[in-house]
Amino acid sequence: MVVPSVTTSVQPVLGPVPQENQRHVTVAGGSLVGTLQSSRAGDLATFTRLIRAQDEATLRAYAYGAIDGIYENYSGMDLPILTAALVQGDAIGGGFEAMLAMGASVGLAGRTLMAKGTDEQKIGDFYASYMDTDRLAVLGATPLATEVARILAIRSVRDVYVYAGHAQRIGLAHPVMLYVSQDAHDSNAYVASLYQGGLTMPDRDYYLLPDARSVALRGEFRRYVARLLALAGEANADSAALRVTAIEDRIANHHWTRAANRDPVRTYNKVDFAGAARLAPGFDFAALLEGAEVQGVATLDLNQPTYLGELARLVKSTPVADWKLYFKFHLLDAYAPYLSPQIEQAHFEFHERALRGVQQPPPRWQRGVEALGEGMGEMVGRQYVERNFPPEARLRMLQLVDNLTQAFAQSIDSLDWMSPATKAEARRKLARFTVKIGYPERWRDYSALQVVPGDRLGNALRATAAFAGEPQAEELCRLSTTILLNKNIARTPTIETHA
Repeated sequence: MVVPSVTTSVQPVLGPVPQENQRHVTVAGGSLVGTLQSSRAGDLATFTRLIRAQDEATLRAYAYGAIDGIYENYSGMDLPILTAALVQGDAIGGGFEAMLAMGASVGLAGRTLMAKGTDEQKIGDFYASYMDTDRLAVLGATPLATEVARILAIRSVRDVYVYAGHAQRIGLAHPVMLYVSQDAHDSNAYVASLYQGGLTMPDRDYYLLPDARSVALRGEFRRYVARLLALAGEANADSAALRVTAIEDRIANHHWTRAANRDPVRTYNKVDFAGAARLAPGFDFAALLEGAEVQGVATLDLNQPTYLGELARLVKSTPVADWKLYFKFHLLDAYAPYLSPQIEQAHFEFHERALRGVQQPPPRWQRGVEALGEGMGEMVGRQYVERNFPPEARLRMLQLVDNLTQAFAQSIDSLDWMSPATKAEARRKLARFTVKIGYPERWRDYSALQVVPGDRLGNALRATAAFAGEPQAEELCRLSTTILLNKNIARTPTIETHA
């Protein structure tokens, strides 16, 4: 069955436009209810008949015809049209290939709109807000206005520390990262740690090395800072960029090297507040934790204590106005992918093209899917599980792993080179294995998360605040909890294994 199509012109709501500006769309959809499918490149009966007849010429013609058809969809038939696939239910066989070849794909979840507050509504509106580039272009950097106002309200050195703490809750680890992890010396407890941060480029060497490429990248970085600030309305963007990059240059000078950061002894400095003050004099730990809204912390692990001491001197010696520019730039840099296409493109050109050599960004729909995974990955994963991974499939996998575990236990007993004490210890370790298959035992609760149609940045920020996006906010809430042994590292439905 060949996918039927219809070609039509799209007219704006406000009336007709000149012929040269009209957009034409060819739409494909299956004739079976709930399914988009096609026999092109997928007619098994024809394949069987031609193979049995050893009709190579017809098979080749069939293959070329299928390829040409897919290419026509992909290329818009070499005409000024947009091809689109409307999918309601499942896309199977050649229909799936046809859908992927289209310039756009529209998934029709049903004939009625999703009820407000449901997972389906939140997922749909979150994704749609990312794809609405026209609205994002109009908004520019204005969605950040509330957070920029918070930055402009900084008046003192203490305010700098408070805002640096607050920044942790919205995914910004500048100029230091506050995070929570298992204590390296006590796996049954969490510990709050401070790690050096504050740089835009990947490593201190980018700021310090004298080679031609590093010098060129520093120039690119300065121009990027200026461009981002200018797009956000900064009047003297070039001058502001010099002040921002000067702060990062000084931060880089005090960063530990990668080799030093791999030393587990030097980077473990768990101390109380008095000990922290001795290791990093002048650093306002109380103000930082206040801004991060973290209470009840008795100890801190200072991963690079000398960096914190030098940062304290830098905070004190640098004008507060420069710190405002620094925080404003890092806010724009972190959330550029959520803002206007111009700002997002500037971010890509520096972070991907200049630093990594990537010439083109992925298609916007792919970036939208990734943003959805970052923002509400477990919500999407739960929908995936409900449709594609029934409980009985998980039970079969758990049984398989249980069989493997039993066989492993029997193999331990049969080892003649192990002493009885060693075998007992091996069995004890085996018994403590935690098996995680497919999805977590307890799904994350997104009921309080509000997703607003058209509010791309607001949706991302609320997702972060609801512990769905950047990990910092979630980590900061762990100190009063027990170790989460049942927490999945990879989000469903990613394919990943961990040992």
